[in-house]
Amino acid sequence: MKITGGTDKDGFPMHPKVKGMGRKRVLLSSPPCFHPVKKGERRRKTVRGNTISEDIAQINCKIVKKGEKPIEELVPVKQKEAKVSEAKTEKKEGGGESKG
Repeated sequence: MKITGGTDKDGFPMHPKVKGMGRKRVLLSSPPCFHPVKKGERRRKTVRGNTISEDIAQINCKIVKKGEKPIEELVPVKQKEAKVSEAKTEKKEGGGESKG
């Protein structure tokens, strides 16, 4: 897997050109972390460095090389659909009662 980015606990994105693991205010003129609207636009933004620390809350990765085991065994997938369908059936069963 290759790490392509991430965000810290406060939502500041990681920037690949900023060394270290702290936050820094850098002048950006292109992606990532800043998408200019006008030609030549630059903006000073707070970004996190490219080193992973305990403050990083979310990491973006992409698969570069296929291994021996399938991805489903290595990374567990949350069952969102089952929880949503259970909640809908509970609402339908208990929703018809009236008070009074």
